[in-house]
Amino acid sequence: MKKLKMAVLMLLGGLVWCACQKGKEVTSENHVVNEPLTVEVNGWLDRSEENIRRPEAIERFNHLRQHLQLDKAWKETINRETDILVIPVDEGFSPTRNAAEHTLHCLLMRLAKDGSIQSGHLVQYIPAAKAGSTVPRGLFTSYGTGKKLPDGRIAFMTTTGNFLYESSYRDGKETSFQTIHNPRASTPTDEECVDWYLQTYENGVLVSEVYVFTTCGPYVEEGSSGGSGTGQGPLPQILNNVQDTCLHEMVDQAVSRDCQNSISRFVNNVFGQSNTFHIGFYDAHLPVIGGDAGKATCRPLQTPNNFKVTVTLNSSPGALHGASSEFVAATIFHEVLHGWIDLMGPIDPNGTIGHETMAEPANIERMALALKEMYPNMSDQDARDLAWGGLEETNAYAALSYADKTRIAMTNADYLYGNKGTPCTP
Repeated sequence: MKKLKMAVLMLLGGLVWCACQKGKEVTSENHVVNEPLTVEVNGWLDRSEENIRRPEAIERFNHLRQHLQLDKAWKETINRETDILVIPVDEGFSPTRNAAEHTLHCLLMRLAKDGSIQSGHLVQYIPAAKAGSTVPRGLFTSYGTGKKLPDGRIAFMTTTGNFLYESSYRDGKETSFQTIHNPRASTPTDEECVDWYLQTYENGVLVSEVYVFTTCGPYVEEGSSGGSGTGQGPLPQILNNVQDTCLHEMVDQAVSRDCQNSISRFVNNVFGQSNTFHIGFYDAHLPVIGGDAGKATCRPLQTPNNFKVTVTLNSSPGALHGASSEFVAATIFHEVLHGWIDLMGPIDPNGTIGHETMAEPANIERMALALKEMYPNMSDQDARDLAWGGLEETNAYAALSYADKTRIAMTNADYLYGNKGTPCTP
């Protein structure tokens, strides 16, 4: 956690506010019917069909396609970078799984910024009590942003109907998770074949494992075009769900793929290219006096060997809302580095171990270099002083001279209140 020191906060009366205003609310659900989208969807489906070889898989794929209701499609927004297109499937569709239950189906497609389709999955929603004839609007926004979900089950499948994974929810919490997995893939048979198992987890603990099938040679899921099947999933591993306009833009800049510093590369290499490590950025009105500019937590997910780092930025007036962009960037790097340390070592809920590690010379330099890449005109001393922000309770900070501590405190105060640095603008 990056602390907002009491002595600094007493200067609130002299704040220099930036002209950062919260943008208009983003609509999470938008009804979509237009010809270009129909062309895009049909083109994606045509390319997907070209990858299917087995006759029975082609039949299942075309059965799904015949029952798509493109005229009833809608978009949902996961964050400002990720939209998903939800295409309902009519009740005449015959699923390969859970056919006897009150199943609702849709084709869920992840869209790129330019509107092109990145991936597509057949999704099955099984509510605890039958309600309606289509998947409820807003369901996937809640699923993708970690909000409370209604009681029921959500299963993801390929467009040819092959099961991938399923989550069950009760009282807003995930109670069980099933997935097709190859835990023995590292020990293939003499024929270089791999056994696949249906694994069931309850509260994160493996409770059953049932053999399903065997594959020989490289396993490639049929019906994929731009990420379906075993490729890119429907929801991002790097989620920027910060609502404050300025802070949202700062997160984008700090974790940009164009950045070469080790912290930004860590985010993109570890979270951006992994199906098991996830990072989410959020903001909230946290306490100001004696509070934190931000905080980071790392926790295991229900899915085995999956972990999520959650970074929360303090958007309260007097905290990051109104600070210079340099101070905001320093806070983001501080919290990401905190999550890095937790992810690679024992989870440290109190932050003590993490802060001591962050105060090591190599990590102070790591944060300073990240700031210098974003702000090349910043002095080396200011970059290092900002890197020390939030580490005032460490042994390394205690060992600094009084003059160094005073300079670090003043530098952080200047950038926090906008006396130095660049105003945060969206």
